[in-house]
Amino acid sequence: MILGSGGMIIYKEEVLQRLEKVSKKYGTLLLVDEVFTGFGRTGSFFAYQRAKIRPDLVAMAKGLSAGAAAIAATLTTDKIHSAFVAPEPEKGFYHGHTMTGNPIACSAALASIELLLTEGYLEQVARLEFKLRVGLKKIAEEYPKAVRDCRVLGAVGVLELEVGNESGYNYSGNRILKKKFLEKGVLLRPLGNVIYITPPYNIKNSSLEKVFSAIRETLSEISYGN
Repeated sequence: MILGSGGMIIYKEEVLQRLEKVSKKYGTLLLVDEVFTGFGRTGSFFAYQRAKIRPDLVAMAKGLSAGAAAIAATLTTDKIHSAFVAPEPEKGFYHGHTMTGNPIACSAALASIELLLTEGYLEQVARLEFKLRVGLKKIAEEYPKAVRDCRVLGAVGVLELEVGNESGYNYSGNRILKKKFLEKGVLLRPLGNVIYITPPYNIKNSSLEKVFSAIRETLSEISYGN
């Protein structure tokens, strides 16, 4: 649904549906990476649910504990799981590491999931998506020479800057953007020429407006004009 570190590119649901059809056609497993998109970030509990597909494996982390503790997990189907469940050592899947099943991390994950399901956070994401669309679209309209594209999905807002023939991912002004945002008290980490916002679901309006203002001021300061 979203290609994260590759530039925050948002794909249509039909793309995932086509991938599912191809995987079924050739008998391959469909793995979806929900490390960034899982637990409400795109507006549904998992991004793949928006596309109404059924993956064979789901990788998750980050939102699993809301960032409170380091934890990751992999979900799979009963069919795949049963292939590794056997009393014979040669058939078992003996995999583990030092921090497996950390009780503190697991407790944080359980508490985070309970809050997500009972405190109306998915509804907050829907409201936040609207605010991001309005706020970022307004900035794009104010700085048409600076902004190449504006895109939003759930609690992910993106402004892709115009950099001419320069490689977007290796945009030379990236460090300048980071520095200016920090000077304004806002922590943003642009990916090349892509400014993206992934705020907490319960961010205050005043805090979100501060982010929008920092982006406006920065675009003005790097001589884009309006």
